[in-house]
Amino acid sequence: LIRQNCFVYYVCIIFIGESPRVISSFYKHFLDSNILHPGFKNNQRISVDSGEDFYRLNIFNVQDSDSAMYYCGQTSISVTKFDDGTFLVLRESSHRTFLKQPESNSVQQGDSVTLNCTLLKGSSAEEDDVYWFKKDTVDSHLGIMYIHTNSSSQCAKRSEFSCSAQRCVYSFTKKNVSRSDVGTYYCAVASCGEVLVGKGTRLDVVGEEVLWCLSCVFVFILSVSVPLLCEALLHIAYVCQGNIKLCFNFPLLFS
Repeated sequence: LIRQNCFVYYVCIIFIGESPRVISSFYKHFLDSNILHPGFKNNQRISVDSGEDFYRLNIFNVQDSDSAMYYCGQTSISVTKFDDGTFLVLRESSHRTFLKQPESNSVQQGDSVTLNCTLLKGSSAEEDDVYWFKKDTVDSHLGIMYIHTNSSSQCAKRSEFSCSAQRCVYSFTKKNVSRSDVGTYYCAVASCGEVLVGKGTRLDVVGEEVLWCLSCVFVFILSVSVPLLCEALLHIAYVCQGNIKLCFNFPLLFS
């Protein structure tokens, strides 16, 4: 892995399944500051090289367990940026497919939202079947809501690998989002003879809480003002009943 134009602090991250782990890091202005992080520090098959315009991760004697997504990132002051990543997959590997979903997504009430899940796989001529499920609460059951067989999703072949690897993005769009759409959405993809299920994307509706609070305030005002108004009207009726002259002159008191 080689990346140019590094800034202050450079990090290389591996995604094993869904859990990110830092492999190594270094400071650009201290070329001898390469650090292998715990879990990789004593691995004799991994080394890093750095220079003024590159940072390189070397993996020797590549094994099946090395199949994963590798990312390079750079940090300047408080901003961290990552590249598109490199998908390392071995021929005849048992880790040929990975399914990733964003953890959360927020949308304004009434807007549209598009949920994505990304499938990384080795060479395969088979088309995938995609399923979307929704779970309202922690204790509720999954409810199937969308099925797309032989999906024609956007798939891009990664030619830089020794074998033809693919990165496929599956999308699900929901319009006019409301409070009833809040929940966790799971993507399941049947690919290469196995079914992969994502960890789910939590969908939150922004602004619903404000409307709810305003409704509560309005109800509270009504609950307080209506009894007071009724009590005032009853008092006026009682006064008018006892003194007709005062009743006719009552509006003058407020003029």
